[in-house]
Amino acid sequence: MSLIAVSTFYSELIDAYGKAGLLQKMDSTFMLMRVTGVPPNEHTYSALIDGYGKHGMVDKAERVLHDMLKAGIAMNLVAFTSIIDAYGTAQRFEVRLTDLRYPALVYLLTSNFPVLFLALFLSLLL
Repeated sequence: MSLIAVSTFYSELIDAYGKAGLLQKMDSTFMLMRVTGVPPNEHTYSALIDGYGKHGMVDKAERVLHDMLKAGIAMNLVAFTSIIDAYGTAQRFEVRLTDLRYPALVYLLTSNFPVLFLALFLSLLL
């Protein structure tokens, strides 16, 4: 089995556990993935951010986002919307928006987001 297939399998398990609220299983699956030498990808990190964010664990979601960017993996749409949703759910959006200024701007400029949305988002950041 290829490393990509194994990575996808782990990522899907992590995503399913996060959506089900089984955060300990999500954590242990991620740790098993790392211990067995399977590198996390953008889907893995996005699933972790979404799982933590949906269950009010904004600090953990932020750490995962930081680890994702530190690993050289660019923010994708799922990670972007999940972290914004987590801040909104925790009513911490205004405080944390500036923390996302650089990674969000890089994501938006390198993606195919509509220009109107990009302009609106940038007006919130500036």
